[in-house]
Amino acid sequence: MKWLRKGAYNTVKELVQANTGMSANDLAYDARSYYYPGIKEAAELFMDHIRHGSKILVWCDYDTDGVDCKFIMSYTLARPMKIRNIEILCPGRYSDGYGIKPSIVEQFAGTDLLVLCDNGIAAIEAVDLAREMGMDVIILDHHDPRVIEGQVVMPNANVIVDPHLTGGYIMDGTGNQIGEFRDLCGAGITWYFTHEVRSMCDWMSDKQRWYLDQIAYIGATFGTVGDVVDLKDDNRRIVKQGLTNLNKGMGTSGIRQLMYKLYLNNVSSMDIGFLISPIINASGRLEDTGANRIAALLCTDANDEDAKKALYAEVDRAIEVNKKRKAMTKESVERVVENYEANGGNDPFIVCYDEYTVSGIVGLVASELVNRYHRPALVFAPSGKDDGVIKGSGRSIEGIGIKGLLDQVQQYLTTYGGHPMACGASLLIDNLDAFGDAVNAITPVLDTSDAIMYDLECTYTEAATKLAEQEQFEPYGAGNPQPVYRINGVELCEPEYMGGNSQHVKFQTKDADILWFDGRKAYEDLGSPKMVDMLVTMSYHEFKDQVTVQMQVIDMKPAD
Repeated sequence: MKWLRKGAYNTVKELVQANTGMSANDLAYDARSYYYPGIKEAAELFMDHIRHGSKILVWCDYDTDGVDCKFIMSYTLARPMKIRNIEILCPGRYSDGYGIKPSIVEQFAGTDLLVLCDNGIAAIEAVDLAREMGMDVIILDHHDPRVIEGQVVMPNANVIVDPHLTGGYIMDGTGNQIGEFRDLCGAGITWYFTHEVRSMCDWMSDKQRWYLDQIAYIGATFGTVGDVVDLKDDNRRIVKQGLTNLNKGMGTSGIRQLMYKLYLNNVSSMDIGFLISPIINASGRLEDTGANRIAALLCTDANDEDAKKALYAEVDRAIEVNKKRKAMTKESVERVVENYEANGGNDPFIVCYDEYTVSGIVGLVASELVNRYHRPALVFAPSGKDDGVIKGSGRSIEGIGIKGLLDQVQQYLTTYGGHPMACGASLLIDNLDAFGDAVNAITPVLDTSDAIMYDLECTYTEAATKLAEQEQFEPYGAGNPQPVYRINGVELCEPEYMGGNSQHVKFQTKDADILWFDGRKAYEDLGSPKMVDMLVTMSYHEFKDQVTVQMQVIDMKPAD
C-alpha cells in the first residue's frame, strides 16, 4: 500500500488552519460571536409558558446527542428554575423508535408546549397533530427535513431552530456578519436555547447563570464530539470550553465518577469520542429505557455515602453495558462481512440485513463497513415487531450524501430521515432487494485506491516536540482530525502481544509506547522487522500519574 502526503504542511499549526479554515488568532482565541435565528423567539415562547404554569413535554433523541440535550435541559434549566409541570424524556429505542410520532403525541394529551430536541424537523404528521390538540411546538434540531416529490416540507411548528435551514451566522466584535456557520449538533443548539432562557430569569444571579452555562458546555461538548460534527468555528469553541471546564474539575458527581473509572485526569476530545460518548450511547442502544437512565447518571450529584455507592454501581453498570455493546458489534460485523463478500462484495452502496443483530447497534455495524470498504452502508435488523418491517441505520463517506440518495428511492421505505453522513430508515423486508437494487443504481462510484494519506513528517526524536505543538491546537475530531505523521528509521524493541487473541502488538521504548491494534499478523507478514518506517497518530497516555507518549500505528513497513 502506497503512502501519500496530503499537502506541504511543515507545522501542526499550518495543518489545523487548512483543516478548519480558521485564522491563527481565531484558533488561539475565538473572539467572534455566533447568531442563530429563532433561538430568542423559542426562549420567549418557553418563558411565556413557564409564567403561565403550562404543562411542558421535552422530547429528545436516544443517541449521545439526544441524551446530552436531556442533560442540559434537566440539569441546567428545569432543575435550577424549579419547573414543576415539565417532563424531559428520551424515547425507548425499541418501544417508541426514533423521533416524535402521532401515537406519542396522543399519549401526552393535555400538554401545552412540546419541545423537540435533536429531532422533529421531519415529524410533519406528529407536529400537525400536536397543533390540532392545542400544543405550541418548538423544534431544536439539526437534521435534514422531509423531501416529498422534490419539495422540502417543513413541520407546522411555532418556532423552528435548525441552522441547516434557518441559518447560522458568524459575527465580529462590532456585531457585523462576517460569515456563516450552520453545523451545530442538537446539544449545541440546546446550549444556546438554555442560555437564552437563563438570560430571561431576572431572579438568577450572574454567577449562577455563568456556572450553569459552564456545565451546559460540558453536555454540548459530549454531544458535539459524539455526533461527529465538524470541529470548526462554533463547534470548536464549544468543545474547547467544555474540555477546559472538565479539566478544571467541573461537572456533576456522575460525570466526575465516569471520568475517574476511565482514568481520565486530563480529558481530550479523543477521550470523549472513544471512551465517554460510546458509554453514553451504549445504554440507549441496548436498553429500551437506557437513554433516560444514562441521562439520569449524568445529572446525578451524590452528597452522602449511600448516594455515592449507588452512583458508583450505576457507573460500573454503564461501563459493562458498553463492553457488551462492543462484543455484540464485533460479532455482527463478522457475520455481515462474511455474507457481503460471499455475495461478491462489489456494490457501491452496501445494503444488508442480519436477523441476529439488534437494531440498536446497526449504525455501529454500518460504520465498520464504511471504514472497511470506503462506501456508504445501510444495515437492517429485525424491528422486534411482527409486522414485516425491519429497521436500519446508515453511514456514508465524504462526497456521497446518504440522505439525498434515500430521497430518490423513498417509495421503497416506510420511514427515513437523517443528513448527508448518516441516516435511519425502515422498510418492509419484502422490499429489501428492490431497495438495494434501486439505491445502488443511483450511487456514484468513487475512487477507493489503496493509498494511505499522511500530513506531516518528523524524526523519532522530534516526536515529543510535535506532540506538544499538537496539544496546543486541540480539539481534534471530525473536520479537524488528529495529524498523521510519517516517522522513518525507527528501531523497534522486542514486541509484546496483547488482547484476548494476542492480536495487538506493542513496542515499549524509553521515549514512547508504540501500539498497533490488530497489527500482529501484519507485523509478522512483514517479517517482524527491527528497523521500520511508520505512519502514526500520537497522543499522551496518562495512567496512575504516569504520562507517556503513545504512538498508534496506522501502517508500517521495513525501513528503506
